[in-house]
Amino acid sequence: MATTHHATVNLRESPIKSADSSGARSGSRPVYFDGGFVDTPIFEHARLAPGNRIVGPAIVEGANTTMPLHPGQELTVDAFSNLVIRFAEVPA
Repeated sequence: MATTHHATVNLRESPIKSADSSGARSGSRPVYFDGGFVDTPIFEHARLAPGNRIVGPAIVEGANTTMPLHPGQELTVDAFSNLVIRFAEVPA
């Protein structure tokens, strides 16, 4: 039999703010998507707030990762600051 100590995780929930993510935008650059280069907005992950929304194409740059957001994808920041990516609805 084995036992271990574990840390309790306390997630901090923040109020949802505006969908406007322009405060996190740091510029733009050409990025290759679907057969060609597209002038693509760049966002800083650390400056995104709960409720912010980004519609692809876009790039989100963080301290230890770079996340491409492809055309047809949408990113929202939830109340726990998770980045949630959804694909656009495809008409039936």
